[in-house]
Amino acid sequence: MTAGTTEPGHPAGLAGLAGLAVETTELGKRYGRHVALDGAHLAVPAGSVYGLVGPNGAGKTTLLAVLAGLRRPSSGRVRLGTARAKVALLPDTPQFDPWLTGREVVSLAAHLTAPHLPPDRVDDVLGTAGLGTAADRRVGGYSRGMLQRLGLRPPSSANPGSCCSTNRPRPSTRPAGATSSTSSRTCAGTPR
Repeated sequence: MTAGTTEPGHPAGLAGLAGLAVETTELGKRYGRHVALDGAHLAVPAGSVYGLVGPNGAGKTTLLAVLAGLRRPSSGRVRLGTARAKVALLPDTPQFDPWLTGREVVSLAAHLTAPHLPPDRVDDVLGTAGLGTAADRRVGGYSRGMLQRLGLRPPSSANPGSCCSTNRPRPSTRPAGATSSTSSRTCAGTPR
């Protein structure tokens, strides 16, 4: 593998994309004889909010999973303007152990991904998400929108400039914390 290119099936995080957070070329994904993604070309500017729109089965979720490194492409190339470790994928409704509190979810994520972070960063992250008053409630009682906002927080707690792809975001992610959220508004770049 040389700088600036990747072998088919091996997405890599590469810097120096001239202002791009993500670039794909002829990206494809097959499951046996089924084509899930065919020749996708994508160029997402750093610091932007970018949406994928299409009918069910068009390959949106597959594309996001390939970008996050959860699936390997069958063909084509993926280039990221950030390290692969800073890319996260938020499913439609993230699942957390229901007995944990919001504070415990974010603390655990920070402990696992960035143990060097100061403990008060957890409160900052929850406050930014609009979940400060619910921080000590068990997440089993959180609404769908609260779970989605909480799901956006763990990546941002360790990597404020990270790229977070949301799969099927809902209007419920907009209130309170999402409008000022770093990871929900940026993709491998400076917050807008």
